[in-house]
Amino acid sequence: MEMLMKLLAVALAAVMSFGVSAAKNKLFLEVQVSDLAPEQGAKWVRNPDEEVLFPIELARLKGRGCTVLSFDISKEGKAKNVEVVESIPQRELGVYGKKMVRKWDWLPVSATEQTAETKRLVRLDFCMGDESAEQIEQYCKQQAKLGCSL
Repeated sequence: MEMLMKLLAVALAAVMSFGVSAAKNKLFLEVQVSDLAPEQGAKWVRNPDEEVLFPIELARLKGRGCTVLSFDISKEGKAKNVEVVESIPQRELGVYGKKMVRKWDWLPVSATEQTAETKRLVRLDFCMGDESAEQIEQYCKQQAKLGCSL
């Protein structure tokens, strides 16, 4: 019985110390959005008040990389016909990117001009690391300058 109690105490101490060291490790996440081939006189702009969130499922997979998406913006300002053009290194990036783009609201650039359906091409870079938020943001900006194809 005494041996069992000692074993339990050692196991409990190990679990507690793991919990403390795991809590110290922070994970910083960044999503960089780039409008590829923006139109001159574009009719729509993404709502700047909307926060671009890193999908929790993707963080669990430790997913990082980029995806390029093509879609139409309807007359109502909603993304439709969203297609993955490129996605590396994981196909999941494209799946999460499609979910994100479909949720975004698009605002007309001009209140006086007639809104029309528009084709868009957007690149999303998903970055993560444990250094700092500033370093991950800089890393993601550099990653966005690289090609997003195999």
